[in-house]
Amino acid sequence: MANPQPRRTGPSSGFRWTYRRETLGLFALAALAAACWAASAVWNPPPGDRLTGPSRLHPLGTDPAGYDVLWLLLRGAVVSFYVAGLASACSAAVAMVLTLGSTSSKRAFKLAASLTSVFASLPRIPLVVASILVLPPTPTSVALVFALLSWPHVAQAILPKARQVCKESYVEAARAFGAGWAWVASRYVFPSVLPTWIASTSVTAAHAIVAEAGLSLLGLGDPTAPSWGRVAFNALNCPGAVYTLPGLLQVAAPMALIVGASYLLYLLGSRLAQESDGPPSTC
Repeated sequence: MANPQPRRTGPSSGFRWTYRRETLGLFALAALAAACWAASAVWNPPPGDRLTGPSRLHPLGTDPAGYDVLWLLLRGAVVSFYVAGLASACSAAVAMVLTLGSTSSKRAFKLAASLTSVFASLPRIPLVVASILVLPPTPTSVALVFALLSWPHVAQAILPKARQVCKESYVEAARAFGAGWAWVASRYVFPSVLPTWIASTSVTAAHAIVAEAGLSLLGLGDPTAPSWGRVAFNALNCPGAVYTLPGLLQVAAPMALIVGASYLLYLLGSRLAQESDGPPSTC
Protein backbone atom coordinates (compact mmCIF):
# COMPACT_ATOMS: atom_id res chain seq x y z
CA MET A 1 0.00 0.00 0.00
CA ALA A 2 1.45 3.33 -1.09
CA ASN A 3 2.19 5.91 1.53
CA PRO A 4 -0.09 8.93 1.44
CA GLN A 5 1.45 11.96 -0.18
CA PRO A 6 2.01 15.03 1.98
CA ARG A 7 -0.68 17.55 1.34
CA ARG A 8 -0.68 21.23 2.11
CA THR A 9 -3.01 22.06 4.92
CA GLY A 10 -5.75 24.51 4.14
CA PRO A 11 -8.81 26.08 5.62
CA SER A 12 -11.89 24.00 6.13
CA SER A 13 -15.11 24.60 4.28
CA GLY A 14 -16.54 26.31 7.35
CA PHE A 15 -13.60 28.70 7.47
CA ARG A 16 -13.85 29.41 3.74
CA TRP A 17 -17.49 30.36 4.23
CA THR A 18 -16.63 32.59 7.19
CA TYR A 19 -13.73 34.09 5.23
CA ARG A 20 -16.03 35.00 2.36
CA ARG A 21 -18.72 36.29 4.70
CA GLU A 22 -16.41 38.53 6.72
CA THR A 23 -14.72 39.80 3.56
CA LEU A 24 -18.13 40.66 2.17
CA GLY A 25 -18.75 42.57 5.40
CA LEU A 26 -15.67 44.71 4.73
CA PHE A 27 -16.85 45.37 1.18
CA ALA A 28 -20.28 46.29 2.58
CA LEU A 29 -18.65 48.92 4.79
CA ALA A 30 -16.81 50.30 1.77
CA ALA A 31 -20.09 50.41 -0.15
CA LEU A 32 -21.70 52.21 2.80
CA ALA A 33 -18.96 54.84 2.73
CA ALA A 34 -19.50 55.30 -1.01
CA ALA A 35 -23.25 55.64 -0.43
CA CYS A 36 -22.64 58.30 2.24
CA TRP A 37 -20.39 60.21 -0.16
CA ALA A 38 -23.00 60.05 -2.92
CA ALA A 39 -25.80 61.12 -0.58
CA SER A 40 -23.82 64.06 0.79
CA ALA A 41 -22.89 65.13 -2.74
CA VAL A 42 -26.46 64.99 -4.04
CA TRP A 43 -28.24 66.29 -0.93
CA ASN A 44 -26.72 69.48 0.44
CA PRO A 45 -29.30 71.55 2.29
CA PRO A 46 -28.60 75.26 2.62
CA PRO A 47 -27.48 76.55 6.03
CA GLY A 48 -30.24 77.65 8.35
CA ASP A 49 -30.51 79.18 11.77
CA ARG A 50 -28.02 78.20 14.45
CA LEU A 51 -28.83 75.26 16.74
CA THR A 52 -32.34 74.63 15.49
CA GLY A 53 -34.17 71.44 16.40
CA PRO A 54 -35.09 68.60 14.07
CA SER A 55 -37.34 69.68 11.23
CA ARG A 56 -38.43 68.53 7.83
CA LEU A 57 -35.58 70.37 6.12
CA HIS A 58 -33.03 69.48 8.81
CA PRO A 59 -33.86 66.01 10.24
CA LEU A 60 -31.27 66.25 13.04
CA GLY A 61 -31.24 70.01 13.39
CA THR A 62 -28.39 72.41 12.68
CA ASP A 63 -25.00 72.98 14.28
CA PRO A 64 -23.64 76.21 15.81
CA ALA A 65 -22.73 77.43 12.30
CA GLY A 66 -26.18 76.64 10.86
CA TYR A 67 -25.14 73.55 8.85
CA ASP A 68 -27.35 70.48 8.75
CA VAL A 69 -26.17 67.89 11.29
CA LEU A 70 -27.25 64.89 9.20
CA TRP A 71 -25.30 66.18 6.21
CA LEU A 72 -22.24 66.68 8.43
CA LEU A 73 -22.55 63.11 9.69
CA LEU A 74 -22.69 61.80 6.12
CA ARG A 75 -19.59 63.78 5.21
CA GLY A 76 -17.96 62.64 8.44
CA ALA A 77 -18.53 59.01 7.46
CA VAL A 78 -16.65 59.65 4.23
CA VAL A 79 -13.70 61.21 6.07
CA SER A 80 -13.59 58.54 8.78
CA PHE A 81 -13.77 55.59 6.39
CA TYR A 82 -11.23 57.25 4.08
CA VAL A 83 -8.74 57.53 6.94
CA ALA A 84 -9.48 53.96 8.03
CA GLY A 85 -9.16 52.55 4.52
CA LEU A 86 -5.96 54.39 3.63
CA ALA A 87 -4.25 53.65 6.96
CA SER A 88 -5.18 49.96 6.97
CA ALA A 89 -4.31 49.46 3.29
CA CYS A 90 -0.86 51.06 3.61
CA SER A 91 0.02 49.27 6.85
CA ALA A 92 -1.23 45.95 5.50
CA ALA A 93 0.78 46.32 2.29
CA VAL A 94 4.02 47.08 4.16
CA ALA A 95 3.46 44.17 6.55
CA MET A 96 2.72 41.69 3.78
CA VAL A 97 5.71 42.72 1.65
CA LEU A 98 8.01 42.45 4.65
CA THR A 99 6.56 39.06 5.61
CA LEU A 100 6.86 37.56 2.14
CA GLY A 101 10.39 38.92 1.80
CA SER A 102 11.36 37.38 5.14
CA THR A 103 10.80 33.88 3.72
CA SER A 104 13.86 34.17 1.47
CA SER A 105 16.31 33.17 4.23
CA LYS A 106 16.74 32.86 7.99
CA ARG A 107 18.77 36.06 8.04
CA ALA A 108 15.97 37.92 6.26
CA PHE A 109 13.45 36.62 8.78
CA LYS A 110 15.60 37.72 11.74
CA LEU A 111 16.05 41.14 10.15
CA ALA A 112 12.29 41.48 9.56
CA ALA A 113 11.49 40.36 13.10
CA SER A 114 13.99 42.82 14.61
CA LEU A 115 12.72 45.69 12.47
CA THR A 116 9.15 44.88 13.41
CA SER A 117 9.96 44.76 17.12
CA VAL A 118 11.71 48.13 17.02
CA PHE A 119 8.84 49.90 15.26
CA ALA A 120 6.22 48.13 17.38
CA SER A 121 7.81 49.53 20.54
CA LEU A 122 7.15 53.11 19.41
CA PRO A 123 4.10 54.76 21.02
CA ARG A 124 1.59 55.38 18.26
CA ILE A 125 -0.75 58.02 19.69
CA PRO A 126 1.93 60.42 21.02
CA LEU A 127 3.85 60.20 17.75
CA VAL A 128 0.69 60.77 15.71
CA VAL A 129 -0.12 63.85 17.79
CA ALA A 130 3.46 65.13 17.48
CA SER A 131 3.51 64.60 13.71
CA ILE A 132 0.18 66.39 13.26
CA LEU A 133 1.66 69.40 15.03
CA VAL A 134 4.37 69.48 12.35
CA LEU A 135 2.57 68.22 9.23
CA PRO A 136 -0.65 69.63 7.76
CA PRO A 137 -3.51 68.03 9.75
CA THR A 138 -5.26 66.67 6.68
CA PRO A 139 -7.02 63.26 6.72
CA THR A 140 -4.40 61.92 4.30
CA SER A 141 -1.46 62.89 6.53
CA VAL A 142 -3.21 61.44 9.59
CA ALA A 143 -3.81 58.16 7.76
CA LEU A 144 -0.25 57.89 6.44
CA VAL A 145 1.33 58.65 9.80
CA PHE A 146 -0.94 56.13 11.51
CA ALA A 147 -0.11 53.54 8.85
CA LEU A 148 3.62 54.14 9.34
CA LEU A 149 3.20 53.33 13.03
CA SER A 150 0.65 50.50 12.65
CA TRP A 151 2.24 48.12 10.16
CA PRO A 152 4.45 46.44 12.83
CA HIS A 153 1.38 45.20 14.69
CA VAL A 154 0.04 43.60 11.52
CA ALA A 155 3.46 42.10 10.81
CA GLN A 156 3.70 40.71 14.34
CA ALA A 157 0.50 38.76 13.70
CA ILE A 158 1.57 37.15 10.42
CA LEU A 159 5.35 36.77 10.72
CA PRO A 160 5.22 33.76 13.12
CA LYS A 161 2.64 32.04 10.94
CA ALA A 162 4.79 32.57 7.85
CA ARG A 163 7.82 31.15 9.67
CA GLN A 164 5.81 28.14 10.76
CA VAL A 165 4.69 27.46 7.19
CA CYS A 166 8.28 27.62 5.94
CA LYS A 167 9.20 24.82 8.35
CA GLU A 168 6.52 22.43 7.06
CA SER A 169 7.62 19.25 5.33
CA TYR A 170 5.83 20.04 2.08
CA VAL A 171 7.68 23.35 1.83
CA GLU A 172 11.00 21.62 2.43
CA ALA A 173 10.09 19.08 -0.25
CA ALA A 174 9.22 21.86 -2.69
CA ARG A 175 12.56 23.53 -2.05
CA ALA A 176 14.34 20.25 -2.54
CA PHE A 177 12.78 20.04 -6.00
CA GLY A 178 14.12 23.49 -6.85
CA ALA A 179 11.30 25.83 -5.82
CA GLY A 180 12.53 29.34 -5.13
CA TRP A 181 11.51 31.51 -2.21
CA ALA A 182 9.21 33.60 -4.39
CA TRP A 183 7.30 30.50 -5.48
CA VAL A 184 7.07 29.27 -1.88
CA ALA A 185 5.92 32.68 -0.68
CA SER A 186 3.17 33.00 -3.27
CA ARG A 187 2.07 29.35 -3.25
CA TYR A 188 2.21 28.48 0.46
CA VAL A 189 2.93 31.48 2.70
CA PHE A 190 0.52 34.02 1.26
CA PRO A 191 -2.61 31.78 1.39
CA SER A 192 -1.73 30.69 4.94
CA VAL A 193 -1.29 34.19 6.38
CA LEU A 194 -4.11 35.82 4.38
CA PRO A 195 -6.90 35.28 6.98
CA THR A 196 -4.82 36.63 9.86
CA TRP A 197 -3.63 39.48 7.64
CA ILE A 198 -7.20 40.57 6.84
CA ALA A 199 -8.24 40.21 10.48
CA SER A 200 -5.39 42.40 11.73
CA THR A 201 -6.01 44.90 8.94
CA SER A 202 -9.64 45.35 9.95
CA VAL A 203 -8.56 45.95 13.56
CA THR A 204 -6.10 48.57 12.31
CA ALA A 205 -8.94 50.28 10.46
CA ALA A 206 -10.96 50.39 13.68
CA HIS A 207 -8.03 51.95 15.54
CA ALA A 208 -7.58 54.51 12.75
CA ILE A 209 -11.20 55.64 13.04
CA VAL A 210 -10.84 56.12 16.80
CA ALA A 211 -7.46 57.88 16.43
CA GLU A 212 -8.73 60.33 13.80
CA ALA A 213 -11.85 61.05 15.82
CA GLY A 214 -9.79 61.63 18.94
CA LEU A 215 -7.49 64.09 17.17
CA SER A 216 -10.44 66.00 15.73
CA LEU A 217 -12.21 65.99 19.09
CA LEU A 218 -9.13 67.59 20.62
CA GLY A 219 -9.10 70.24 17.89
CA LEU A 220 -5.97 68.85 16.21
CA GLY A 221 -7.66 67.63 13.03
CA ASP A 222 -8.37 69.43 9.78
CA PRO A 223 -10.91 72.19 10.51
CA THR A 224 -12.18 72.01 6.91
CA ALA A 225 -12.84 68.23 7.02
CA PRO A 226 -16.18 67.49 8.74
CA SER A 227 -15.19 64.24 10.40
CA TRP A 228 -17.23 62.72 13.19
CA GLY A 229 -14.79 64.03 15.78
CA ARG A 230 -14.91 67.53 14.29
CA VAL A 231 -18.73 67.53 14.39
CA ALA A 232 -18.67 66.75 18.13
CA PHE A 233 -15.85 69.26 18.71
CA ASN A 234 -17.86 72.08 17.16
CA ALA A 235 -20.75 71.42 19.52
CA LEU A 236 -18.55 71.07 22.60
CA ASN A 237 -16.65 74.23 21.69
CA CYS A 238 -19.85 76.29 21.51
CA PRO A 239 -20.85 77.56 24.98
CA GLY A 240 -24.19 76.14 26.07
CA ALA A 241 -24.71 74.08 22.90
CA VAL A 242 -24.70 70.72 24.70
CA TYR A 243 -27.63 71.89 26.85
CA THR A 244 -29.85 72.12 23.77
CA LEU A 245 -31.38 69.22 21.84
CA PRO A 246 -29.52 70.00 18.56
CA GLY A 247 -26.20 70.33 20.39
CA LEU A 248 -26.77 67.12 22.30
CA LEU A 249 -27.57 65.29 19.05
CA GLN A 250 -24.45 66.76 17.50
CA VAL A 251 -22.34 65.18 20.25
CA ALA A 252 -24.18 61.90 20.81
CA ALA A 253 -24.68 60.94 17.15
CA PRO A 254 -20.99 61.13 16.11
CA MET A 255 -19.91 59.29 19.24
CA ALA A 256 -22.40 56.50 18.56
CA LEU A 257 -21.19 56.23 14.96
CA ILE A 258 -17.54 56.14 16.04
CA VAL A 259 -18.19 53.39 18.56
CA GLY A 260 -20.42 51.44 16.19
CA ALA A 261 -18.08 51.57 13.18
CA SER A 262 -14.96 50.70 15.17
CA TYR A 263 -16.72 47.90 17.03
CA LEU A 264 -18.08 46.45 13.78
CA LEU A 265 -14.62 46.44 12.21
CA TYR A 266 -13.09 44.85 15.28
CA LEU A 267 -15.88 42.27 15.37
CA LEU A 268 -15.27 41.34 11.74
CA GLY A 269 -11.56 40.93 12.42
CA SER A 270 -12.13 38.92 15.59
CA ARG A 271 -14.58 36.54 13.92
CA LEU A 272 -12.18 35.93 11.07
CA ALA A 273 -9.24 35.48 13.44
CA GLN A 274 -11.14 32.94 15.52
CA GLU A 275 -11.69 30.84 12.42
CA SER A 276 -8.00 31.13 11.50
CA ASP A 277 -6.86 29.90 14.97
CA GLY A 278 -5.34 33.06 16.31
CA PRO A 279 -6.38 36.41 17.77
CA PRO A 280 -5.82 39.53 15.70
CA SER A 281 -3.15 42.00 16.68
CA THR A 282 -4.76 44.53 19.01
CA CYS A 283 -1.68 46.41 20.17
